[in-house]
Amino acid sequence: MKNEFISTVSHELRTPLTSIRGSLGLIAGGVAGELPPQLKALVDIAHKNSERLILLVNDILDMEKIESGKIEFQLKPVELMPLLRQALESNRAYGEQFEVSYELESDLPGIMLNVDANRLMQVLANLLSNAAKFSPAGDKVMVEVTHTGNRIRVAVKDHGSGIPEQFRDRIFQKFAQADSSDTRKKGGTGLGLSITKVLVEQMGGSIGFDSEPDVLTNFYVDFPVWQETAVFASGLNGKEKRVLICEDDRDIAALLRLMLEQNGLAADIAYDAEQAKKMLAQGKYVAMTLDLALPDQDGISLIRELRESKEASVLPIVVVSAKAVEGRQELDGEAISVIDWISKPINQDQLVLALKQVMGQQADSQPRVLQVEDDPDIFRVVQSIVGEVAHLDHASTLAEARQLLGRCRYDLVILDLGLPDGSGKDLLPLLNGASPPIPVMVFSASEMGLESEKEVDNALVKARTSNEMLLATIKQLIGVQ
Repeated sequence: MKNEFISTVSHELRTPLTSIRGSLGLIAGGVAGELPPQLKALVDIAHKNSERLILLVNDILDMEKIESGKIEFQLKPVELMPLLRQALESNRAYGEQFEVSYELESDLPGIMLNVDANRLMQVLANLLSNAAKFSPAGDKVMVEVTHTGNRIRVAVKDHGSGIPEQFRDRIFQKFAQADSSDTRKKGGTGLGLSITKVLVEQMGGSIGFDSEPDVLTNFYVDFPVWQETAVFASGLNGKEKRVLICEDDRDIAALLRLMLEQNGLAADIAYDAEQAKKMLAQGKYVAMTLDLALPDQDGISLIRELRESKEASVLPIVVVSAKAVEGRQELDGEAISVIDWISKPINQDQLVLALKQVMGQQADSQPRVLQVEDDPDIFRVVQSIVGEVAHLDHASTLAEARQLLGRCRYDLVILDLGLPDGSGKDLLPLLNGASPPIPVMVFSASEMGLESEKEVDNALVKARTSNEMLLATIKQLIGVQ
């Protein structure tokens, strides 16, 4: 009965709270024009308290998952600094409630951690919100990143009231609050730091703090650096979308790179299959061109191997080969993410068009997004958030979604899991089986299981996702800066 109740709370509270929070955030941000001072004050109060309610619901649900052993993590290498900047931006509005700002005081570009990006964002949000809550008005919360040996430390520092000596050994316990002090007036469930500690440790990290009351309080998390990034780190820019060219003929490889660079696409070269596999494992590529005649491995067997690997199971591949026609016949539809087969000599326009379609860089049209969502209020909120960067279509059922997917090619599908005529997961075979596969972002009150998350490009939970985070994720997936 308890599990059933928690499940009901998750959906029935998160969905309306998402509409409330999103709508109030848009109004407070000026989407309806400038508000009279008295009305703006009321909207700000409502928005602030919707955020407070969301934090309460999420803490209770997270603790239930931890206690039942159902909390899952999707660990993969991610670049740290973009996540930190996104966390500061996502929490900026929360800090403004306390007249506190956030500042990043150091930068370590290119550093990678093997973590669950969404869970790390949750950890950072907990630490940043705590620091803002206990800081004096007008103060700055500083975020410092340091690299010592094989570990990275992210420290969140504030100049607030600090941690009382008698409370320090209980600070990471459930429901722990320094009662009868000023901290009680700040509110909260007392679950945030307990949840944070579990999340950090489950991702292979550790958490600690130093505190000198009214001088400096420093909460920090340590994670090991993802080791395998060093070999091919040179030339990789985390802000660029890169294509991997796998071609043993050095002249043709150089020609391919020149063609792509002339059209604004960055590229790296692997001259054999073994080098390509290493680079795919160690760098983030959005697509790959592949010659089928390689010195160390047949291109067809390489495609099959990549489809079985974690790093490249759905990587879009453009075959560029003198044997393109024969290779296509041999695979006979087996490699669902071979998006085009281009025979040598190379048709530059065909190559660039195929890659730009994958990377969401069509210059002549706005990206097209399909949202599969049965709650019309949620759709209207999302439409208001992304309206300037993408054209958004709406399907309220699986049947409507299938009809729209049959008529139109979409750059992204935003998918709710709970629909009137079935589960949103039922669409995944259709979306992943498209040529090229259609990127999928799950946006649902229900959290996906670990196995299911491997089938989508991103998964966000309603009432855990701010307007800013939702927009940033969508822009990333459709290739809009």
